[in-house]
Amino acid sequence: MSAELLTPEEVGKVLRVSDQTVVAMCKKEELQHAKVGKQYRIFAQQLADKLGWTRDKLAQEMGKADA
Repeated sequence: MSAELLTPEEVGKVLRVSDQTVVAMCKKEELQHAKVGKQYRIFAQQLADKLGWTRDKLAQEMGKADA
């Protein structure tokens, strides 16, 4: 089982906040994340769960955020 990891920028687009805000949320343990070196990565499934969305809904919203 592989966990999809999202960048703060990707999460910020979905939440409509800056990537700095997403990093601050990670530092406050408001978002479940992993650190890869100095970079933060947010677990997609936990983000979907926190928002009360399915993974499909999250993927759909991420597509809209890019548009």
